[in-house]
Amino acid sequence: MVKTLAFTHRGDFYEVNAKGWIEKNSCGYFSSNWIFLGGSSHHWHNEPTVTLEDAFKNPMKLNGCMGWDCDHGTVRRWGGKWAGRIPKIRNAHVREYPD
Repeated sequence: MVKTLAFTHRGDFYEVNAKGWIEKNSCGYFSSNWIFLGGSSHHWHNEPTVTLEDAFKNPMKLNGCMGWDCDHGTVRRWGGKWAGRIPKIRNAHVREYPD
């Protein structure tokens, strides 16, 4: 079985494979240049407090966190505003697909 980490953020659906490669809105392509690093529970954190490995073990830890990624070598925290608030990860869970 192939496992992916699935969640929503700012109304978009994301899936992340074990390498951290991200697929957005079921586009059918996991980008090797866009790596999910994890999430942080507060905007004052300077790095993820929930790692990708932690999220795969217990996806509930990722709910309510801000996402972190590395896009073409640049590490960034997902920000902006969504409905007047800082957007957070929701509905995190692990999916299993046959090989």
